[in-house]
Amino acid sequence: MIERVTAKKFESEMLFNEIKDVYEDFFITINNERKFFTDLKTIRFYSTLINKGELCFKDDNGYLLTYGLSDKAERKYIKILAKNNDSVRRLLTVFLYDYANIDWFIKIKKFDSIIKVLFSLGFKQNFAPRGNELLLVRQKTSLINLIDKEDIRR
Repeated sequence: MIERVTAKKFESEMLFNEIKDVYEDFFITINNERKFFTDLKTIRFYSTLINKGELCFKDDNGYLLTYGLSDKAERKYIKILAKNNDSVRRLLTVFLYDYANIDWFIKIKKFDSIIKVLFSLGFKQNFAPRGNELLLVRQKTSLINLIDKEDIRR
């Protein structure tokens, strides 16, 4: 089951999180510096952002965070930390259905195992690769575009 995570719950769960960030893609950028969710200061900072409008969701095997909503940034990012691709697919499918009206970006390593999942859910590479990283974007869609055409015919 996918649930929304409050700021308080985020702090406690991240402090005892056992999911490994193998590709080092689970970070936020503050003043051009990458901050990983391994120290209390970053975890508490993000908790304040949840209270200001950022979103955090989880299932039994992973987390999905947004970055850029609370400060009305030009680009809205999704950050994912998950044990497996099934968790990534579940989290993103539910999230993208509910928040389809925003262009979402994901910065990810070229060799990250979730790339195929991202492409299958409509993310595209619209920017040139930077070293070992890709910047993917999923452009906003209306809800009618998300509904299977077979469902419309019924």
